[in-house]
Amino acid sequence: MWVVACGWLAASPAVARDMTGKAGFGLTASSAGPPSLSMRYWRTQSAYELLVAATSYSSDPVQIDPTHTMTTLDTQLRVAIGMLYRIGDHPRTSLAVGLRPWILYEYGGTDTTDSTTKATKRTAGDFPLRFGVEVPLQAEMFLTDHFGLVALVSLSFGTGAPLGSPADQLSLRAQKGSKLVMLGGAFGGGIGASYYF
Repeated sequence: MWVVACGWLAASPAVARDMTGKAGFGLTASSAGPPSLSMRYWRTQSAYELLVAATSYSSDPVQIDPTHTMTTLDTQLRVAIGMLYRIGDHPRTSLAVGLRPWILYEYGGTDTTDSTTKATKRTAGDFPLRFGVEVPLQAEMFLTDHFGLVALVSLSFGTGAPLGSPADQLSLRAQKGSKLVMLGGAFGGGIGASYYF
């Protein structure tokens, strides 16, 4: 983030970069979740975004009695749409603030294996939805007319299934069912890259 910010401050204020009508595809890594595929379309002063991320988790088998082991499974799909508004612009850098509502669909379950018969029984978890909103401050440095590096910091607020590792979430659901709802906020950041057409 500091490199992009320093580049933005050092850039000449002569002529701002015209991104009107340009679309970019890229990858964003964030502390808020798994890496996201991103699509961004710029108007004169604002941009519209779509970010999609998916992840799958499987724990190591845990011995629950002398003849049975249990494996925890968890799969998540996160989709966010958003809008950025440019608050600073220079020939090679720009700074924007935005709003990104997001929704996360999650499926969890367990596989219990009998070591004597080698049979596996699947127990499905619930199908929780988690949703919230992210407020990013995003800087972008253009290395060429078609390639840019992105750095961001953000505040994120969400509601839905409990936060924590997939195993923790499944454990809490087993104890309290799918009615458990939590509301929380988080501060995060990320980096990424985009290719513009």
